[in-house]
This record gives sequence, structure tokens and C-alpha cells, in this order.
Amino acid sequence: MSPDTIPTLPGSIPGLLRRGSPVFVARRSSWPSGVCIMPGDGNLWLVSRGLQLPRQAAPQDLALDLSDATGRVHAAWWLEAQGHDEMAHAAHVVAGGVVGLANLVMRIGTGLDMSDEQIGALRAVVLHVAGLEAPR
Repeated sequence: MSPDTIPTLPGSIPGLLRRGSPVFVARRSSWPSGVCIMPGDGNLWLVSRGLQLPRQAAPQDLALDLSDATGRVHAAWWLEAQGHDEMAHAAHVVAGGVVGLANLVMRIGTGLDMSDEQIGALRAVVLHVAGLEAPR
């Protein structure tokens, strides 16, 4: 799997990545995926993959994997930290016709499977709140 076919969010969004975030690593990496295990030196993350030694990666070289329930809940926690009013407004503007905010939050919080459309709605809301994509 690669970020080309899986919905992701840019690791450069401040505060989005956290310990345990499933990520894809970009920029000429022979190590395409892993899990953030802890903040490293400066603005870098230590990323682990199985039993291999962790590597450092800059947030802009990482993408949060939204195909994974942990990635989705980390995105939802980031949204919650931005404030409910902002989140509700963005959900209405960006994804209002796709899925209700309460249903989206419930599915994320319980780890239930989500449709591609629901994951796309979550991604669109986060991008909108982060100021990275204009509303549709």
C-alpha cells in the first residue's frame, strides 16, 4: 500500500501526529510505512517499523494513514482540540451532505469500519480546519 492509494493527512499539520500514529514515510525512503514512537530531536519524529531500529523523520515527510482506525482517531482527537464550534462548522461546510457529524464521530470513536466516503469526509474536514483546503 502507498499514500497514492490510501487516504492520508499531511504530518506537517501542527499537533496531528502523536505517539502511535500510523504513518507513511515519503522522500526517497526505502521504508514506506511505520508508527511514530516518540518525538525525536528538534522537530523530528522517531518512526519504527517492526523490529528494525527507529529512524528519524521530519513531519513534512510523514503522512497520517487514515485507512487505519488509529490514524482516524488521532485525526479526530486533533479536530476536537481545535474546538467543537470550528469542527462542527467545517463538517457542515465540507461534508454536511456526506455524513452527520455525530455519526462520523461515533464511528471513529468506536473503531467501526468506515466507508471510503466517510474517511474522505473526515480528511476534508481536517484539511479545511487546518487551512489547507478550501471548502467545496
